[in-house]
Amino acid sequence: MKAKFFVLVVLLGTLMSFWHGFAQNYPQWHLPEGAIARLGENTIEKAAYTPDGRQLAVAGSNGILLYDTRTGAKLGRLDGHTDTVTSIAFSSDGFTLASGSRDNTVCLWNVRTGTLTDTLTGHTSDVWSVAFSPDGFTLASGSGDKTVRLWNVRSSTEKEIYFIDEQTGKKKYTLDHAGDVWCLAFSPDGRTLASGSQDNALRLWNPRTGRLKNTLAHTADVWCLAFSPDGRTLASGNWREVRLWNARTGTLTNTLTGHTNSVESVAFSSDGYILASGSRDKTVRLWNAKAGTLRDTLTGHTSHIWSVVFSPEGNFTLASASQDKTVRLWDAKTGTLRDTLIERPMDDVTTSVVFSSDGATLASGSQDKTVRLWDAKTGELRNTITGYAASVNSVAFSPNNTTLVSGAGRKAYVWDSKIGTLINTLNHNGWVESVAFSSDGAILASGSQDKTVRLWDAKTGTLIDTFTGHISWVKSIVFSPDGTTLASGSRDKTVCLWDMKMGTLKNTFTGHTGDVWSVAFSPDGSILASGSRDKTVRLWDVKTGTLRNTFTGHTGDVWSVAFSPDGSIFASGSWDKTVRLWDVRTGTLTDTLNYAGWVKSVAFSPDGSILASGSRDGTVLLWQLSPTTDPVVEWR
Repeated sequence: MKAKFFVLVVLLGTLMSFWHGFAQNYPQWHLPEGAIARLGENTIEKAAYTPDGRQLAVAGSNGILLYDTRTGAKLGRLDGHTDTVTSIAFSSDGFTLASGSRDNTVCLWNVRTGTLTDTLTGHTSDVWSVAFSPDGFTLASGSGDKTVRLWNVRSSTEKEIYFIDEQTGKKKYTLDHAGDVWCLAFSPDGRTLASGSQDNALRLWNPRTGRLKNTLAHTADVWCLAFSPDGRTLASGNWREVRLWNARTGTLTNTLTGHTNSVESVAFSSDGYILASGSRDKTVRLWNAKAGTLRDTLTGHTSHIWSVVFSPEGNFTLASASQDKTVRLWDAKTGTLRDTLIERPMDDVTTSVVFSSDGATLASGSQDKTVRLWDAKTGELRNTITGYAASVNSVAFSPNNTTLVSGAGRKAYVWDSKIGTLINTLNHNGWVESVAFSSDGAILASGSQDKTVRLWDAKTGTLIDTFTGHISWVKSIVFSPDGTTLASGSRDKTVCLWDMKMGTLKNTFTGHTGDVWSVAFSPDGSILASGSRDKTVRLWDVKTGTLRNTFTGHTGDVWSVAFSPDGSIFASGSWDKTVRLWDVRTGTLTDTLNYAGWVKSVAFSPDGSILASGSRDGTVLLWQLSPTTDPVVEWR
């Protein structure tokens, strides 16, 4: 059992009802330990069908999502990698899914149970591609470390396959390129492994001996590969073109042109007559694979297309996965769109999260230039506020929850939080990094890259005062609970305390050796916490101005700090991909919550039972905090 302040529980009765919506609406497979729900999805990198065509896997920065191809319903999620999943492949029997990631590992999953069965390590850089041999016994992985590795995935002991180097007689574990290995493909008979690289070459290998059979030269990176079903043709995509090769002789048989940007993925239909190519030019092109002529151009995606794949059922359904965070299903014979699988996009970093004072709503600001309002009980998206010209850096509710303020670009935007209409805009001379309401809701404060804190009449938007004194950007501001003091943290490595009545500087806290990213008052106002680029959290005595404690342990910038409502613990979110919980009284670390990306923001619910954290992966995770010792219940 972990620390007394943190246990993964779902309390019977009230909490079971409270979180029931998550179980129904959002299948949560393999959330990070301790998290009970994830709000939002993010980038899509690859898609793959099971051999029977009944499931479609979609991979990206939020792990791997599985869909039922007959209903379009989301079946679940596979989480285990600590960074973006760049490549996926099913074994021929459909029981195992392999995934490669930017975390340098390959994971093997039991698709039926959704469990992680093995993690293959050895690569020293991003794994860009994975491919199963037709018999399912061998898995190939290509990496940014310029190598291809082969794995015996049916062995329980010796995983990594080695070859005997003919020149040295020594064991050789890798097939080497001179650049990142972007793509891999086995021939249908399993006798040839093709690998495409940043070194402008396509190499053909004997996967049993590791011997190089042929090298086919390109004029640019080889981004994608696919063998025709009969194994006679090999298609490769690079800059603006698709090349067709005689797979046996290595001779170039045709070059298909027309794309206006890099070709990122190629795929043959099950009968071999149609070749699909997806490109950064936002189009999918369908080619007559035999004649090399263009059949159709599919448009509709609004960003780069990373992956195209045909359903193995022979119904000519083509799936295309795009950076626009959609997967589109096409009828390849007619060129018509059949369906679109849309993940609620939350592009880039979730910069700020905050609960309304009644705990009913969670607001999240993002670099995708939106603010999202979530139902904190069901996880449903209530509203998306758009219209920003820049990243949303901070959000805050008024005490009565009727107003929401958000900082983006050089403005603070004031919104009606119920209907999402814009009430006012407040201007700075630099980007607004932080916003906050006074405890009585009468004053709205904004901190900016223009080195100032501005105070506004929350009703009229009139400028009341401007605090100057910082010599660099003001990154974070917070009012004391009694409203008499405002604290501001800056890139000048200081924290300033301002007297709200007099409009003067009361004190300056120095000691951090890096930018101060976040500040937070304890509920009684006696302590101020500050998180910094120097990887520490410092607790200051507000009355005396003395340093009470310095918390170390994070291995990256501390982006956000927050006190629990009872003041007994505080949370710190960091670049090191963790949220840490600390005992304020003893100064001890009580728990560490592990994330898949760096954590930009943390916030407690008003009753202290939930911690929300926003991350680089564009999502918000909710963590259950409880002092009980009730049995652990896993949410999927």
